[in-house]
Amino acid sequence: MSRGFADHAPLFYTIAASALVLVTILQYLIIMASAIAAKELPDNAEYQIADWLINYQGGFVRRGFIGQLLYFISDSPSVTMYITLSLQAGILIVATTLTMRLFLKTQRELTWCIFLFSPLFFIEFQFLNEYGSFFKEIIVYLALPLYLLGLHNNQRWQRILAMMIYTVGAFSHELISLCIIFFVWPIWQAIREQNRRDLWPELIPLVLIAGISAITAFLFNGNPEISKGICQSLIIKGFDPMICECGSIGWISSDINGTLAWSNILKDGGYVIWPYVGEAVVGSIPFFAIKDLKRHLIWLILGLIAFAPLFILAYDYGRWMSLFFTLSAINFFYISIHKDFALRKISLIPILLYCCCWSVTHFLAHTFNFGLLNPIALYLFQNM
Repeated sequence: MSRGFADHAPLFYTIAASALVLVTILQYLIIMASAIAAKELPDNAEYQIADWLINYQGGFVRRGFIGQLLYFISDSPSVTMYITLSLQAGILIVATTLTMRLFLKTQRELTWCIFLFSPLFFIEFQFLNEYGSFFKEIIVYLALPLYLLGLHNNQRWQRILAMMIYTVGAFSHELISLCIIFFVWPIWQAIREQNRRDLWPELIPLVLIAGISAITAFLFNGNPEISKGICQSLIIKGFDPMICECGSIGWISSDINGTLAWSNILKDGGYVIWPYVGEAVVGSIPFFAIKDLKRHLIWLILGLIAFAPLFILAYDYGRWMSLFFTLSAINFFYISIHKDFALRKISLIPILLYCCCWSVTHFLAHTFNFGLLNPIALYLFQNM
């Protein structure tokens, strides 16, 4: 890396990441808030907003913790949705800030851009996937970097706060319980390599929380009556009934049993899977830039095993791939601060091509997407 770039790299990384996140948030808020102000149900609200409104009014059910809190806060549908939008935007802003603080704890070679600006990393993924953004997994994007900063700074209060956020997230969506391996990874290494026995009282509760969340999700997965009760509780408050149609609330009794996704995939001849196989291969390229990948391979494999149920139970393969890549990358940001962690040198042009010329579709991929260059590609295609 040239000396000139090295001097200005932190500013470049910060500006580029902040710009992507702020544009994503502003676009989302403008579209959603404009519809709410016009007393209309925002496009895709049955997923991006309704996912946060699942509550316990129809009976105890998975994913209901945050929604129950929001249910008590306000009786006004518009106020509730504005609060939800503010919560989503706030989490994403703070998550990005904490991730960048962790990233900038040490000097970074240019090659690190293929992690930070990968179409699979949450910063660019949220920007490129209008309908795959602002779901509850952003809670773990907040909890993990906060915990790792607390580990680095030896600040127990930061780690405890991160554990509390993780707990809220785990009982608000069971997929966050599957992310526990990405907390165990740095804690276990600190215990073994730095003799940090003081971390045992944090590791054990985190694992228990993840286990209880997963078991609760299995036992209280929901049914049509519970979905109807949740929907009725929102309609009574004045919500448009369409917020329950076919979205997160309507599907809560379906996607835990695994029959829906795989029966349709097999029925359609597996066409849904093949585009993601290619995207997964391309998405894994940054891992091969790590010179000593073998040292970390076992943790990546454990992470894949933990996420395997997601790919069986539901269609949102792009989201699951982004979740795995993001949490892995954040751990690598932390590990590289404390260990001899080297990346292979990659020149600027391949990095730009990788970061800008492809993306992963969060749901039912059918065609190739040119990522950040997609608007240009569409224009050329339509005018050729």
